[in-house]
Amino acid sequence: MTLRFTIGTTDEEIAKILEPNAPTPEERTACLKHAYESGFATSVSAEPMLGGIQTALSIYSAVEPYVTDDIWFGKVNRSPKKDRTDTELEVLSWIKQEQSDEKIRVLHGMLKDLDKVQWKDSIRAVVG
Repeated sequence: MTLRFTIGTTDEEIAKILEPNAPTPEERTACLKHAYESGFATSVSAEPMLGGIQTALSIYSAVEPYVTDDIWFGKVNRSPKKDRTDTELEVLSWIKQEQSDEKIRVLHGMLKDLDKVQWKDSIRAVVG
């Protein structure tokens, strides 16, 4: 059995805006660490990734020591709901820019050779 944790950002402010009722990134990472230290097989899904290259690098460095299996990265791939606040829409617009095809190719180039990194369909569609 592998426990997979969804951690889309390490940025508490972004999480508060886009995931206001969810556990914080710090709490998710602490649970991942606890599961790892308790002997469970662990994995992380950073889909949707709530940012770009810096977000992915931050997630990777925060979780890699506690992951026994894979770390999956994927883009935000749903349109925002109509009832989003202006702040949420601004953050989602920023994420869309940070996840441009060009920037995803750069991210892929930086992480593609790391053993634990895997790519969700949304990124594989960009990098082939």
